[in-house]
Amino acid sequence: MPTWYSPTRCRASTASDCRPARRRGTVSSFLRLPTTKVRDDAGVLVVGGGYLGSAIARLVGPSVTVVRRDATPRPTRPLPAGARLVGLDLSTGEPEDVRRAFAHLAAERPVVATLARPQGSDARFYPIAARRLAEALPDHTTRLVWISSTSACPDVDGPVDEHTTGPVGPRGRMQRAAEEAVRTICSHRGIPWVIVRLGGLYGPSRPIGGWWTRRGPGAVVPGHGWIATNLVHLADAARIVLAAAREPRAEGRTLLAVAPDHTPRRLAYARAACARGEPPPRFEAPIPTDRRVRGKRVDGSHTATLLKYRFLHPVHAYGLR
Repeated sequence: MPTWYSPTRCRASTASDCRPARRRGTVSSFLRLPTTKVRDDAGVLVVGGGYLGSAIARLVGPSVTVVRRDATPRPTRPLPAGARLVGLDLSTGEPEDVRRAFAHLAAERPVVATLARPQGSDARFYPIAARRLAEALPDHTTRLVWISSTSACPDVDGPVDEHTTGPVGPRGRMQRAAEEAVRTICSHRGIPWVIVRLGGLYGPSRPIGGWWTRRGPGAVVPGHGWIATNLVHLADAARIVLAAAREPRAEGRTLLAVAPDHTPRRLAYARAACARGEPPPRFEAPIPTDRRVRGKRVDGSHTATLLKYRFLHPVHAYGLR
């Protein structure tokens, strides 16, 4: 194997050793994700072990294999005891070496790709990574679940579902290019595929509006903020992705992982700040006089029905840190 391919095992003796201790009366510890396991018999290969990927791995349990750019354990992204951790850089490894590695890793199991753009790269990373992964998988991969974004949904002022058509912005175009690479290559090779467009991800250590709070008390949020939110809690996102990996009717579909709560961004940020004991953020412009909520509202109800999924957090969870 090439030098950048480095398998290891989580050294924790129990699943609880992989989680920071909970402190009474706080919601700031990283893992408040429910730990109920999700069918641990088949095993899953998770490509990308970041915020979402590590949460998926914890639900799968010890049979999971996780591919990260390096095999260094990360305390803030813990894996279950017994999980296999592989260091493999999909974007820089030689194509033949990547194919050789995945021939062993992806044999007879579903693959979930939760790739995050490396720091310093641009949005072209996604279609390039999608092509390399789809080409590297062995023919007997049972399913590829590609995690996309609701930025690939049309930029319309109103409801959007899986069948809505229309133009998107630059980021959405890159996500669509990645999706098309997955569809085209996997269909040509006979590998089952599913695309999951994920809403804005939040949860423990990633609270609603937290990205702006970190800029300091004097920071001003651009715009009026009277725009619909399209969010999904980490616990729901991880479960929806695993359900998509195992539901036969999901094959060949584009799914939407978004909670049904579309509270305007301005109001959601204010509620989250209040729950954390912080002042609400200041917005650049006032609320529109007609008070009509702008922006797209992504409807994930069809996906929830298909997967027979009931949201743990159908309403935004505030007070997270």
